[in-house]
Amino acid sequence: MINNKPDLPGLKDGSEFGFFFTAPGSHHLYYLLPYIRATKHCSVMVFAPTDDYLVLLRETFPDVNFISCLPDTQNEAIALFARYSVILFANGDPWFVNGVQPYLPQETLLVRVLHGASSKFTDDPGYFAANVYAWDALIVQGSKDVDTFYELNKLAPELRAQGDIIDLDLGEKGTFRLVQSGNLRVRHFLEDKPAQQNLKNSDKKTILVMSTHPTNPGEQKNNYSEIRFFLELFDAMQGAERYNFLFNLHPNLVDDHDLLQSLKEICVRKGVPLDYELFTADYFPMMDAADALICDRTSAVFDFFHFDKPVIFLDSTEQCPEHIAEEDILSSFWSYRNGAMVAPSNRDQFEDILALQLDQDSFKEVRDKCLEYVVANKDYGAETVLSLLLSHPKLVPSNMPQYERPSP
Repeated sequence: MINNKPDLPGLKDGSEFGFFFTAPGSHHLYYLLPYIRATKHCSVMVFAPTDDYLVLLRETFPDVNFISCLPDTQNEAIALFARYSVILFANGDPWFVNGVQPYLPQETLLVRVLHGASSKFTDDPGYFAANVYAWDALIVQGSKDVDTFYELNKLAPELRAQGDIIDLDLGEKGTFRLVQSGNLRVRHFLEDKPAQQNLKNSDKKTILVMSTHPTNPGEQKNNYSEIRFFLELFDAMQGAERYNFLFNLHPNLVDDHDLLQSLKEICVRKGVPLDYELFTADYFPMMDAADALICDRTSAVFDFFHFDKPVIFLDSTEQCPEHIAEEDILSSFWSYRNGAMVAPSNRDQFEDILALQLDQDSFKEVRDKCLEYVVANKDYGAETVLSLLLSHPKLVPSNMPQYERPSP
């Protein structure tokens, strides 16, 4: 069996693994953090960050070494990445494909750590499927992503292997490996939870509001973010003072000054303080402090499910179907069946719905069922997942140690 903490080259001397993500997107960093911290030097390259963004990252994660890579320093980035046997990244794949990959050694193992869960953009198949086979391995949370991978890539039923570690033979392209890791980032937070920050008024229920990026990757749709719909609901609330509100906005909204001004003005009218970072890279303390989440199609909702609290989803376009079959693997709105829905048709009931969910949490059973499907319940540590990458056939035969794969 695989050891949870194997003594592997690269895990302790930092010479084998490289990490990369594109700014702004600090939430993407979460998916890499467990693996970065399993290496000695704890370094990650950030493409095209602003100075303020780097300061935020370094203040939030002081144990991580953030290396800035600007477009005019691409050659330096390529030289650095060429030193690694395995490179993991969570976003920025177009830049990686066009700007870096053609110049890397052919034997370099490229691994994508899937962002959140794949139900978000499956109405844009190119996001998930078009370039997946450009990589050598994909780290996913659980069975939902594996099933989505097969559906979007139209793999024949006889090729749809199941298991925690799945190797697919792509002929001349070699072996493609899928690894179900579970949600390591949330597990690490819950196991080593820091002291409660001063985010919660003990006399009030705390409501966390989160939003996603407003457009899909092709920027052909702009109905993913519901932050403006929430501001309408928030402004109309008669009893907002009964709650303590926290906001965590998508980093790509940082330059939407009109929206931010509207939020600040409503908070002033409602007496809601904003004495914290709206775009903080570390939203787990907020989730821990919250009694409920109000959100849209943000993949962060799958992180929040681990905290076992009510979710209220917003749907200003009323596109979410009333019922979704579990067999509908590619439904982008699959997660919406795990909480109450507020749309224009029932907006007048918003405060009642919020109060009812805080009191009864009537979606807990279906939320638990979703979590079991979306996130594999694994005992893997980050070291184990990295060891599985080192045993990838692309790196064998080599001096890398090999490990017996766990039984499915």
